Amino acid sequence: MGRAATPIQAWAADAAHQKLPSALAAWITHAILPDLGIVVGRVSDDLTEVLGMLKHKPWTWADRMRDEGQAQMRAEMQRSMVAMLLEMAELRFGSGSAERLANVLEGITDTDRLKEIGRWAVACESCEALLARIQES
Repeated sequence: MGRAATPIQAWAADAAHQKLPSALAAWITHAILPDLGIVVGRVSDDLTEVLGMLKHKPWTWADRMRDEGQAQMRAEMQRSMVAMLLEMAELRFGSGSAERLANVLEGITDTDRLKEIGRWAVACESCEALLARIQES
């Protein structure tokens, strides 16, 4: 976006386009900046100011989409791990184990901790022993 700002500034400096810069600035402020994650407190009709925001904003739309995708992927991984642990508990320890474990796992989002709990689910002899080990740690 920063590369696009320079030719637009040159175009806007041309006397033949005197009224268009303020309209373009308002459009960029309303349509483009929010999509880039740039928070604008007020609408500016100063094209130079608005283009400066585009030039100096390091966080691009692609960066935002990547970050959102990674966050969604982490959340899905955590949900999948919890579901796997609940199924493992039900198979290993019998009926009702998944419900009891679900209450303890609620709020645990750290995937490394969930992996550790998975190892304990294999090593522990009973659901009670697993729940006690989780509570102790």
